[in-house]
Amino acid sequence: MTQRVGEAVQPVRERTSAAVALWLQPAIERSAMALERSVMVSRAAAAIVAFVLRPLSLLALTFGAWRLGVDLGWTQDFVISSGLLSHWQVWMMLALAAHSTAVFLSRASESPAK
Repeated sequence: MTQRVGEAVQPVRERTSAAVALWLQPAIERSAMALERSVMVSRAAAAIVAFVLRPLSLLALTFGAWRLGVDLGWTQDFVISSGLLSHWQVWMMLALAAHSTAVFLSRASESPAK
């Protein structure tokens, strides 16, 4: 279905999409501003979480070294004697995961907005 506008033929679909785009423009602009604010808040939250994860990764590494020392007979009893967290491998993996996550979040929080 087409309608003549002056000398040109303009399909109804094009007219409708143009009208909807003009009608939605303010909502799109408000959504873009809200998205920009949420990105700024997300970057700040990522920086805070990265800041907290670095000491936690060092703590997990320390616990892993302590537990490994117990297994090798170098140190006294470990604070956790049974369960999943009584193994040095678990503590080392937690330290690695926490540090890797901190590095990732740190880089993500510093990347420029696109």
